[in-house]
Amino acid sequence: MARHSSSALCLQGCLEHYLQVGHCVIKVARDRLKTQIQDTGRSELFPYRSTDIHSVGSH
Repeated sequence: MARHSSSALCLQGCLEHYLQVGHCVIKVARDRLKTQIQDTGRSELFPYRSTDIHSVGSH
């Protein structure tokens, strides 16, 4: 009984840990992408779309 409960507790802890890590990784990646687009103006991911926005805004 004790062995089963401890392994279940460990599994729950691992799940919570991976959920936290995954959320943190997604948040960091999203923030990095946002700052990259803001810094360069045209990112490698959206080259045409950002240049269109800049050309429309300048005229």
